Amino acid sequence: MFGFITERKPDEPALDWYSRMKIASNAAKGLWYLHDKANPSVIYRDLKSSNILLDDDFNAKLSDYGLAKLAGKDKMNIVPTRVMGTYGYSAPEYVRTGNLTLKSDVYSFGVVLLELITGRRAVDTTRSHDEQNLVSWVYPITTSLIWTLFSAVLMMGTFLYSWTEFVYFSIVLQSKFNNGK
Repeated sequence: MFGFITERKPDEPALDWYSRMKIASNAAKGLWYLHDKANPSVIYRDLKSSNILLDDDFNAKLSDYGLAKLAGKDKMNIVPTRVMGTYGYSAPEYVRTGNLTLKSDVYSFGVVLLELITGRRAVDTTRSHDEQNLVSWVYPITTSLIWTLFSAVLMMGTFLYSWTEFVYFSIVLQSKFNNGK
């Protein structure tokens, strides 16, 4: 997946939105299987865009289970371990404490999702210092966007019934704020 998003040539078209969301959906299903269906649950521990394989139809499969760990019986059990993984994808609490949970994979999936949405790498040292880490760069943008959405929803007196509506509403608002750019 990595090359389709971040390493395309200037004359190649960007990956369309449908394909990006198909990749995200398939990767999420793979993670769901590891966390909820596998017995015992598996903590992937190295979810990143280069570990997501794509076929010709952009169906995504998770690969490289070399760092995977089995989770505890209650699935929320913290597994103390030596910190391993890839910088930019590893959850901060895992890096800080060495305590590994299923939530560590969810954080990594969030980084992959940000890569799919923005077309940027998780860590890009060719960018200015403030823009090198994708999560650090996008945090202030998403924080202000979330507050804007929350305020707009309150002002309109509406309630969004699903995550899909929230994402759609976010995209519409963001395009209005960016003048459609």
